[in-house]
Amino acid sequence: TDFIHDRIVRRIMKSEGDAAVTVLVETLCSIYTNEGYYALADALFYEDLADNLYEKDAAYVQRVITLASEYGLFDSTLFREYGLLTSWGTDSGDIVR
Repeated sequence: TDFIHDRIVRRIMKSEGDAAVTVLVETLCSIYTNEGYYALADALFYEDLADNLYEKDAAYVQRVITLASEYGLFDSTLFREYGLLTSWGTDSGDIVR
């Protein structure tokens, strides 16, 4: 798939600027490298991602990730209830057990 041309990604970039794509890519990398299929989105997670950006802070990163969750890029229920980031296609039962 063409990630940058994805409708959700374009909507987020229009709302939050071009740096949003970097936040999304970094987030996806964190999801699929650290625990395998999910990442815990807490204050430290947002700070770590913000450290990789030139003029953006943790609040910006959190805003982009929250918007991505609301738009369906990440599972919104797991994000809202547990602070977990995972794609909507991942079996959530395996994650929260």
